[in-house]
This record gives sequence, structure tokens and C-alpha cells, in this order.
Amino acid sequence: MLSMARSVKGSGSHRRGDRGDEHRIDEHRIEERREGARHGDARRERWRAHREARREEFVEATIRAVSRHGPDVGMDEIAAEAGVTKPVLYRHFTDKADLYLAVGRRATELLMARLTPALNEGGTPHQWIHRSVDA
Repeated sequence: MLSMARSVKGSGSHRRGDRGDEHRIDEHRIEERREGARHGDARRERWRAHREARREEFVEATIRAVSRHGPDVGMDEIAAEAGVTKPVLYRHFTDKADLYLAVGRRATELLMARLTPALNEGGTPHQWIHRSVDA
């Protein structure tokens, strides 16, 4: 009986040693997670940049499709112009309205890029108007 108690006691002390090892292992895992999070952030950033680039491609394709087919263009024509299927478009835009909002933002950027220099040159309001129309 005494030997059995010693073996139990001995196994308990062995467990305490394992806890120390487990603690070191946990610290190692935490460090690995931190390191992985750093890499994950870079991966996440690459995917974010990729998604933004794809959205821009689809916006440009939509502008071309509207030019070609008119304002009532469908998502089928837009997808064909982009060289993708409709489900791919819908991965990047919730619906046609979301896509058109992105097109509107792009059109605003283009307009402002052309108007801003014309308006920053100074002069009279009459000159601003002429330069803006010419832009």
C-alpha cells in the first residue's frame, strides 16, 4: 500500500513537471500566434489590396459597358465586359446599386481631377466657368 501511495505521489510530482513544460509550450504557442498574426496581417492587407484592385477593374468595365450598351446595361453585359461571371461581380459588390455607387465615386474623382486645376488658377468667376467647361 505504501509503495502504491509513493507511486501516486511520484506521478503527481511528475505532473507538476509537465505543467512547467506545458507552460513553456503555451508561451511558445503564444509567440507563434503573435508571429502568425503579423504574417496574417500582411496576408490580410494583400487580399484587401487585391479586392480593391478587382473592384476598380469592375468599375472600369462597367463604364465601358455603359458606353457600349447604354444606361440600362445589365449585369450580364457588365460581367462579359469584365471577362468574369456575374457571381464574381457579386463577390465584390452587394448588388447593381452598390456597383453604380462605385461608378459614381469614380466619375466624381475623374471630374474633380479635371476641374480642380481649372479652378485653382485664379481669375474671375467668368474665367473659372470658361476653364471648367473647357476642362
